[in-house]
Amino acid sequence: PTKNFTTLGLQLDLTDLRGPMILRIEEGAIQEFNTVYKDSGIRPFDVLLALDETKGWEGIQKKMMSKLPEKMFLTLNRPRKIRVSVDKTGNMGLTMASTDKSAGVVIQE
Repeated sequence: PTKNFTTLGLQLDLTDLRGPMILRIEEGAIQEFNTVYKDSGIRPFDVLLALDETKGWEGIQKKMMSKLPEKMFLTLNRPRKIRVSVDKTGNMGLTMASTDKSAGVVIQE
């Protein structure tokens, strides 16, 4: 339900190349959606793969900056949360990406 809202209310992390990850949900259409649909709500760490049928960050960003239609369809990927603690004693054999605002890291290789 995006009617009467000017924003989705999402703070996004753009570290993952597959799509923006939701960092935080603020006042907006998504917060209202979560209030109405408690069991199937959108959560932090969900990755936004498509908005309506638009894929890719550039297209999604353009759609988010324009006036919100009465209805939008979000395609999300909900990652599994795994807590890992390692001692780095040398080359770990993987490439990780993060930003100052990231809540975690993305393993790229």
